[in-house]
Amino acid sequence: VKDARAAVRYIRKHADELGIDPNRIAVGGGSAGAHLAISTALFDKIDHDDEDTKISCRPDALILYFAVLDTSKEGYGNALIGPRWKELSPRHHIRKGMPPTLIFHGDRDSVAKMPILNDFTKRLKDNKVPHQLILEKGGVHGHLNADMKLFDAAKTQTLDFLNQHGFEER
Repeated sequence: VKDARAAVRYIRKHADELGIDPNRIAVGGGSAGAHLAISTALFDKIDHDDEDTKISCRPDALILYFAVLDTSKEGYGNALIGPRWKELSPRHHIRKGMPPTLIFHGDRDSVAKMPILNDFTKRLKDNKVPHQLILEKGGVHGHLNADMKLFDAAKTQTLDFLNQHGFEER
């Protein structure tokens, strides 16, 4: 989590030399990588001690592919994370001002089951976070990786979402 947050700060700080717009940084990932992506927007007290926290690590958009959304005993990863689970549980940190979020998920995902996903998206809605859920009927955890048609569709849907939120192609 600390490294993911530091990576966004590094990209933002070095945007000119990287040739990118520091105000159009999207962060995404699949499964645990999606957990790391959302951590850049949520876990404000988890940073390396030497981080320059004046540089924002909050991305301008989030793309979550079959994400780990809850690290409680009800969710995934609790045995590994242990007593700090709530500090690292995205579902328990949703708040106003989060970046627009695109979520790809399957209704048969075993990592973030439907009750967790439903609560997560309800919390996004309640906090007026712009978001879109693309739910695959019969989709299991990682479903996009097993079907090139779904994978290609997700790529198109991701680009469309980013374009809708100010990430026009150059």
